[in-house]
Amino acid sequence: MFLLLFLFFAQPANAQSNAVGSFDVLYGIDSLTAVIEMDVRKLQKKRDPEMWLPAEIELFQGSKLVFKQTAEVQARGNARRKICEFPPIKIRFAADPALPDSLKEAQVIKVVAACNDEDISEQLVLKECLMYKLYNVITEESFRVKLATLQFREPGRKKTYKGSSAFFLENESALAKRLNGRMIRPNVMSPKGVDTSSLDRLCLFEFMIGNTDWSIYNLHNIRILMQESKQRVISIPYDFDYAGAVEAPYAVPQKGLNIETVQERYYFGSCREEAVARRTFDLFLNKRSAILTVCDEFSELSKSERKNIHGYLMTFFKILENPQQARKQIVEHCDNFKKN
Repeated sequence: MFLLLFLFFAQPANAQSNAVGSFDVLYGIDSLTAVIEMDVRKLQKKRDPEMWLPAEIELFQGSKLVFKQTAEVQARGNARRKICEFPPIKIRFAADPALPDSLKEAQVIKVVAACNDEDISEQLVLKECLMYKLYNVITEESFRVKLATLQFREPGRKKTYKGSSAFFLENESALAKRLNGRMIRPNVMSPKGVDTSSLDRLCLFEFMIGNTDWSIYNLHNIRILMQESKQRVISIPYDFDYAGAVEAPYAVPQKGLNIETVQERYYFGSCREEAVARRTFDLFLNKRSAILTVCDEFSELSKSERKNIHGYLMTFFKILENPQQARKQIVEHCDNFKKN
């Protein structure tokens, strides 16, 4: 295993095919622990989203070291970068300054970790990780995640800081390769330009988990993938910490909505005929058992938190099963996309 990982990452990253596999390697390691050796104090103090800091990363499968390489780390995020003891980070495995920017960015992987060493922070990371896994149940056109224990270590020291729960987010180049497409970044995006089934699925999922922290117009917490062979433009959501199902203490609904807490659902979506909307409802209802099973069996999360999320999801399915409520809260509550 170590030889395979070494050969993969040691190759010169002179082609995008080398870059896109980094998440796939992480994804294949069971019981993953990542140790990052770097100037932790500088990361905590500067928190500069434009500054890459030198680092060395070690990956362990259980207690066995399976990968070690130099890398670069950058602080990222908005709210969490400001409030967390350890800010969210990106890891760039290709530190060669001679590489074109497109190839450097192809090897960037985002990491979401606990804000601090309090249990509530650990649970929030696990709950957000679960949201990604729930969307994976709905569709393969979604970002995969890899759960891990993350530790930091100052250079020259053997002792690490206390480990925290974290997850690696599939990089966009890996997702694009897996879905046989390419990521595009238009300045603005109209809902009419997105594949209907993709958009309706996304909107209903965000409604299911109680998330209003996204926008299709300015691509806030949304990525767009073009499948030229199928002439499809796919919308893919990410960043779910403001979802009602996660219930982060800092989360608030998007401004301008007539709801007071993130646990109140608010549907953003295009107007569809009820028969068309019902096809999307049926997709979710048919996957209800699988969705609830993923929630119930996510053993890294506390039993009480799993029970709470299970209950929150059940209120969503009850809406879908009630024609009057589904019509009122979803079908007739359409074309309410926020533009900012």
